[in-house]
Amino acid sequence: MTDEEFVEMRRHTVYGATILDNSEIELLRVSKNIAGCHHEKFDGTGYPNGLKGEEIPLEARIVSVADVLML
Repeated sequence: MTDEEFVEMRRHTVYGATILDNSEIELLRVSKNIAGCHHEKFDGTGYPNGLKGEEIPLEARIVSVADVLML
């Protein structure tokens, strides 16, 4: 991947969260958090917002762990 392609690939988190934004359905609100934050890392080195620790929504932390274990 080129640098530009890599930057665009990382935006999938923002695109997914935007699609799920403003839902009145609880499950989709939770899904927005997962879509938007599943690549954040506990030490703050993730993306898209560099959240760390408990700044990352719990549901995104759970999915992130599951994602690593599924590899």
